[in-house]
Amino acid sequence: MDDKRVQILMSTYNGEKFIDEQLKSIFNQTYKNIEILIRDDGSTDSTLDILKKYEQQGKLRLVSGANIGVWRSVCWLAENANESADYYSFADQDDVWMYDKTEKAVNALNKTEHDKPALYFCNYDYYDEEMNFISHKEPLKIELTFINAMVNFAAYGFACVINNEMRRLFLKMPHDSLFPHDYLLLMLGTSLGKVVYDSDYICAKYRRHNKNVSITNESFLKLQLWRIRNFLFSDGFGYIDKWKLYYDIYAMDLSITDREVLSWFAVDKYRCKNAMKKAFYPKRYRDSLYDELALRTMFIVGRV
Repeated sequence: MDDKRVQILMSTYNGEKFIDEQLKSIFNQTYKNIEILIRDDGSTDSTLDILKKYEQQGKLRLVSGANIGVWRSVCWLAENANESADYYSFADQDDVWMYDKTEKAVNALNKTEHDKPALYFCNYDYYDEEMNFISHKEPLKIELTFINAMVNFAAYGFACVINNEMRRLFLKMPHDSLFPHDYLLLMLGTSLGKVVYDSDYICAKYRRHNKNVSITNESFLKLQLWRIRNFLFSDGFGYIDKWKLYYDIYAMDLSITDREVLSWFAVDKYRCKNAMKKAFYPKRYRDSLYDELALRTMFIVGRV
């Protein structure tokens, strides 16, 4: 099994408080055929000093650059990764990995067809800033399909591992699109590749604090206010632009069914026919009934 080379890709920014603990959890992986590529995104604290110490020990490769934002930074990492690696594993700077996270991913991806794009992702637990347990991430109940991948952040970057074919497909997306890498990978996996979801395995302690990029695991009220602000009154995430871009780049490779589904979403102008197709689609988009009803309502009124 150890003949498969895994490159771990991490973008860092002012992570001095947590980076050491995360790196040690990566160094202590049971799977040893790994290399670590880190791009520092313009840190102004002691993050670079910590990383340079480990670079001098030969434990990682470090590149420092200007602050371009996490998504562009991750795209840079994917583009400049070792092309001879078999698998690529994304990592955040502030989590803690379970000791066998990489081994589990390699075992799963080894069972897929290596000449086809593949994405592996697993489950995780929520922890607070001081690494006190908060809750378990509930496994997905719905079937993963292209249409629900378009409206559901089901795979988080730190839980994702991809093969080289998926990396090549991913790199067709322009870096300046601000397309979150994990959101894009799940869309690609469900439409053009293979998705392996390890729902029973807890791969990491996902640290939640006030500097996290995502809104995951916030209180119900805070989450709804965020959704109202970003979806009811505006397309704060830029969903439509992202769907249009995905159509422009990948549509010709999609199945006829997935291309038709994407065409319902990738339009600027409200079309009643498309809205009804989305709102009354026969399969579930979300696990939560509340989320399902809210999303279908937004389809009807033309907000998504």
